[in-house]
Amino acid sequence: IQTPRGRFCSYDHAAFYAIDKSKSKPRKPIKQKTPGVSSKRKVNQDDYGHQFRLTKQMIQRWVVHVRDKGFPCISCGTESKTIVYADGHLRSADEHPELALNSHNIHKQCNFYCNCNLSGNLHGNKTSIGYIKGLIERHGQEYYDRLFDHREQPKITIDQLKEIRAYYSRLIREENTDDSKCPYIVR
Repeated sequence: IQTPRGRFCSYDHAAFYAIDKSKSKPRKPIKQKTPGVSSKRKVNQDDYGHQFRLTKQMIQRWVVHVRDKGFPCISCGTESKTIVYADGHLRSADEHPELALNSHNIHKQCNFYCNCNLSGNLHGNKTSIGYIKGLIERHGQEYYDRLFDHREQPKITIDQLKEIRAYYSRLIREENTDDSKCPYIVR
């Protein structure tokens, strides 16, 4: 019988039908895991993309939690313990890979409002000054202009990425705000 609810006359009828159907179906045997073998994909230590991402994350962690710790958001100037801060880039790391590991291009920015909702809040709005003005006020015009000098960044090897990551890890442990001696990064 076809009804507006489908081919069952009531919900009880549909439930009994589902139970009977599941009992009659043969089940597949559960595959036993081999002991000592992880089901997660093992990351190759020689994977350049993976090592690059780890290094970039370490630099971003240093910027947000050590170097810019006492500063407010570069774009809107808010400073609160309840706001989640992220690493804001003046020039996108995807569009400008030569600046992806340059800490001068990364500053602390409130994650939800400026970084996500306003796409970096570069030029500001009625309530905020914006990333560009905030950067110039904090560091000066020369600092801002240096980010637009197109210097050729040499290709960094996996071993060099590991060294850079170890360097920033040490800076985080020591809470050192000066990274001017960072190896392999052209500033």
